Amino acid sequence: MKLSINFKILWDTINEVHFDQRKARTCVHSGNAGDIIYSLPTVKELGVKHYVINLNSNPAMGGRGITFETAKALAPLLLAQPYIERVTIVKCNVFLEYLDPDQPMEGIDYVLDRFRLQDVNKHHLAICHALAFGIHVNLYEKWLHVDSEEESKDYIVVALTPRYRSLSREFWIEALSALRNIVLLGIPQEYHCVAGIHGDFVTCKDFLEMAKIIRGAKLFIGNPSLPYAIAEGLKVKRLVELPQQPRNAYPIGENGYVVPNSVKETRTLIEQLISSSNPKTIIRVTQNPYKISAEIVSKSDKEVTTVRGTLTKENNVPELEGDQQRYPEDQNSKETRRQMETLGPSYSEVSIIMPVFNNLTFTRNCLEALYKVTPSDIFELIIVDNGSTDDTRSFLETFKRKHNNLIPIRNEDNLGFAKACNQGAKIAKGKYLVFLNNDTIPLDRWLEELVKVAESDAKVGVVGAKLLYPNGKIQHAGIELINGIPDHPYRFADPSIPEVNQQRELDMVTGACMLIKKELFEKLGGCDELYKNGMEDVDLCLKVREKGFNVIYCPKSVLYHHEGVTEGRFDHVKHNLTLFFKKWGNKFEKEGRFAGDKNLIVWEGSQFTYHSLALINREICLQLIRKGHDVSIIPYEPHEFGPELDEKFKLIKDRLNKPLPAAADIHVRHQWPPNFNPPSEGHWVMIQPWEYGVLPEDWVKPMSELVDEIWVPSRHVWKTYVRSGIPPDRVVVIPNGVNLDVFNPHVEPYSLPTKKKFRFLFVGGTIWRKGIDILLSAYTEAFTAQDDVTLVIKDMGQDSFYRGQGASDRIHKLQNTPGMPEIIYITDTLTERQMASL
Repeated sequence: MKLSINFKILWDTINEVHFDQRKARTCVHSGNAGDIIYSLPTVKELGVKHYVINLNSNPAMGGRGITFETAKALAPLLLAQPYIERVTIVKCNVFLEYLDPDQPMEGIDYVLDRFRLQDVNKHHLAICHALAFGIHVNLYEKWLHVDSEEESKDYIVVALTPRYRSLSREFWIEALSALRNIVLLGIPQEYHCVAGIHGDFVTCKDFLEMAKIIRGAKLFIGNPSLPYAIAEGLKVKRLVELPQQPRNAYPIGENGYVVPNSVKETRTLIEQLISSSNPKTIIRVTQNPYKISAEIVSKSDKEVTTVRGTLTKENNVPELEGDQQRYPEDQNSKETRRQMETLGPSYSEVSIIMPVFNNLTFTRNCLEALYKVTPSDIFELIIVDNGSTDDTRSFLETFKRKHNNLIPIRNEDNLGFAKACNQGAKIAKGKYLVFLNNDTIPLDRWLEELVKVAESDAKVGVVGAKLLYPNGKIQHAGIELINGIPDHPYRFADPSIPEVNQQRELDMVTGACMLIKKELFEKLGGCDELYKNGMEDVDLCLKVREKGFNVIYCPKSVLYHHEGVTEGRFDHVKHNLTLFFKKWGNKFEKEGRFAGDKNLIVWEGSQFTYHSLALINREICLQLIRKGHDVSIIPYEPHEFGPELDEKFKLIKDRLNKPLPAAADIHVRHQWPPNFNPPSEGHWVMIQPWEYGVLPEDWVKPMSELVDEIWVPSRHVWKTYVRSGIPPDRVVVIPNGVNLDVFNPHVEPYSLPTKKKFRFLFVGGTIWRKGIDILLSAYTEAFTAQDDVTLVIKDMGQDSFYRGQGASDRIHKLQNTPGMPEIIYITDTLTERQMASL
């Protein structure tokens, strides 16, 4: 009987609604886009004519899927291959690579997702697809086709994306500074990767158009990405920047070169590549991909350089023995294997601790997935067997012989989750501990993303992951008090909703997948062993919060979680809750937040002045003070009114220039013009809106290198920062709020000296950056004194930070020019309530 999968058809090149009744061989692939390109040699060899793209995942589910827009843009390029006749885009909630390969699937001949079950950290991605079906493909010749076969033109394509990078944007700006006729290829969200490189930024309507542009270039430069995959398939002259990990998309065959480590060498190589077909300095990878790929990705930087050097001697390069050559499962030569063994595993980063009790099927599936998606040289795995009575013990003994970074601990009795975690932590060598349940399935980059967050700030104590049920719905995206009980607020939610895809600071995360610094874990005394298979994780999180460290939810780390499969998991709920509330019950606020979550904050910015910066400063400071944070407020300009204007301002007055009892955790600066002198202590936050599409050039370096976090008021401004080269994860959108008690339709209107009925209002400094020149020109061109309109301009800052920059002279001139439309120009200071009336 064939397995039936409920594929929902979203789009099809022949407008059919079914694809199970057909004669053509059919394959299915769930992305990413570059992986689909690398599948084509295998697809051709298998005789596939119908290519199905499955949207089983999106960036919210770990970033390993493909969006509908990207899939549709791929279709023309797939159909340009002479052997593909039809493309269909479908959606299902199943990760196809884990289905039984021996059971036929209704309507599908080949599940290309099974390439992920190969060692994608060892082999080239195109080879992984071939190995999944036991075939050989020829990767030396061009295997991607486009209609355009014209000669190369006089331009260079540069395509750099945020992922899989080893070199900085500054490296490329310098390396390419002498070149002209550069086409910067990408999508708008990638512009920050090439900002500063002289060239024309080009986006394409689809990937066939992109392939034609790449096909016509005299040189392609990029990192492992979709554009590079296209260049690799076309075998154009190409220069690739290889990341540290993974190295599974290196060039194979003629015209493929690897970027050297220095700007000078890179410049020399590029000059030779664009001026000659046989450059003198060759750093090529023309080796037999089946035999040497493991050697390339298994070494340190120094050793990789040595490997590259040996490959420049063409007489030492092994050649394929024919298209029908087949290779055994172990692709490494004895010498390569010997070198890999002498390197040994590195346990400097992470110790994964996994308590298990029976349920061997879950353990096996978890370990197979773990070793497929996680570089084995960045972790050790400590499995604590709590007296399993099934075949777990013998399985672990066998598994250890294949993986020398596995350390089993055997307990004769079931000592419980907390005791097992503490046992594993005691022998762990890693800087970080990751507690991982055996009923999880880790997805791509799950561990790297946890570590990335942990290393982003010294105050990070615990990092938790996004966990999905097998049907794709949310199981865990943080823990909160719900009806007074710690629980999962987003259980069964759609994984694409914004709330579960934003990195957030929380009080508690689940121990099903939790990272904690080992040093901190030991200082806290580890897991409380009084708990019995429950609540140990939230207890640990609250101990971390109590010590002043942060608990962070990381949505980019994604795993599947079956939840609660261990025998006895819910036998002690009453005991655990009683213990939890005895210990922590009086330490939560009414809103459910942990009361121990207090920060020492320095807020540098005006308060009692009549402008928008001060208004924002006052309102946020008041909220922080009311939340119990210890705030020291440092104004940078004289007050224009006193705290007696509003009773609530007394809270601010009491904290003006107030010393903090210890070093600040956070330092917020909000002033104009921006001050880039770093504060002496604390996580530095700068609040800085900006009206233009690109930042001033002298802002980019300090904001990228010195400021820890930048708050902007809108997504539009966020895009401006990212487009200018500021790292996206450094920029946070904090929308400006509105006090509805003051600003509402029921306010008494401000008295204006006019009888005109239609009134335009401009509020802000009358400087060119605010567009006042455009407003005045448009207004005076559109209207005359006879029209029933008036323009009300409320100016600000002309006696302080905008002194000498305003348009007051022009405004007065227009007011005194006969025939001009009416303008009311207000320069008086207005209170907040007067502004609402205006």
